[in-house]
Amino acid sequence: MAPTMLTPQVQTTSTRRTFGELMTQPPADWYPDPQHHGVVRYWDGTQWTDHVHEAAPATATGPIAGHKHRMSGGMIAVIAVACALVGIFVIAMIAAVVIPVTRYERTKESNHEAYTTVSDIGTAVAHAMVDSPDGMPSVEQVGSDVVIRSTDGPQQTVALEPGVDLGGFTAQDEETWCVWVTSSRTMSPAYQYSTWGGLEAGDCSR
Repeated sequence: MAPTMLTPQVQTTSTRRTFGELMTQPPADWYPDPQHHGVVRYWDGTQWTDHVHEAAPATATGPIAGHKHRMSGGMIAVIAVACALVGIFVIAMIAAVVIPVTRYERTKESNHEAYTTVSDIGTAVAHAMVDSPDGMPSVEQVGSDVVIRSTDGPQQTVALEPGVDLGGFTAQDEETWCVWVTSSRTMSPAYQYSTWGGLEAGDCSR
């Protein structure tokens, strides 16, 4: 049974329409079916046709639709704080790794400087022992240098590395002696060069 023919906007019980009525009819298009909810039916400009299909779901428009894509100021603030916290955490992690490594590398460099300095002083003392068979050489710090004076030979000077100072010199004879240096930037506070142990950490207090 064919449905009652109703226009989308104008409903009439007359089977005949005047020219004026026809001129005011909606144009041909798809309109909501007057008898079936959720269905659209094609209006050919004068009457309903048998062509129908399900109506497309309504799409939100205007301010309501735009609101879905707009974040509130509070949400933006939360995201900004979260990003800042993540940045601080990353920086802290990098610092936790880089700073100890940097300190370790500097300490290794300072150790090398202290070892090199006491080794140079020990070598100079050994030469002075050869040049002073009848007496002990003197070893003293003068400014940033260590001066080694033998009784019968030339004076020798060894430059101290930054942060390294002469700790002292002890000798019993030409075969038993020890010289050491101190440093506040190394793993050990003192390094020595002795006839019994060579180059090692210590302050000649075996």
